[in-house]
Amino acid sequence: MVGQSSIPLGSSTEVIVPRYEFYCEDCRRPFEVILTLAEYEKGKIKCPNCRREHIHQEVAAFFVVTSKKS
Repeated sequence: MVGQSSIPLGSSTEVIVPRYEFYCEDCRRPFEVILTLAEYEKGKIKCPNCRREHIHQEVAAFFVVTSKKS
C-alpha cells in the first residue's frame, strides 16, 4: 500500500506512517497494515487472518495533499 495515516502524539505533534496493502496467498484475503518504515524494512509481516508469512504487497493508489492550489 502506499497511503499514509497520522498518529497523534500529544497535543500538536503528529507522526505520519505509511499504510501498506498485502494479499495472503494462503487464506486468499487482502489486508492492510500501518507500519513505520523501520517495521516495514524488517519484513516480518504476517497475515492477520491466518498468521502466515506467504504474502505479497499489492499495488495501491495513493493521493497527495499539498498546500498549493492548482
